[in-house]
Amino acid sequence: MREVEHDQRHGLVRSTVAALFILVASHALRLVLAEIGDRFGAQIDAPWLQSGPDMWQIRLEQVAEPA
Repeated sequence: MREVEHDQRHGLVRSTVAALFILVASHALRLVLAEIGDRFGAQIDAPWLQSGPDMWQIRLEQVAEPA
């Protein structure tokens, strides 16, 4: 996300969140995580892998529906 223009970052994240990936940023991504939570609710799990002070990493993964 570092190379993506700032005004395009949240849209890019939202449009590709169905796939598993790790977000890496130089700051806590609380706003975009809130947007993902608002849109996808319990369908997405987002555990922190690293939380500062120089890098934040979050794994985004689609939660399987109960059988």
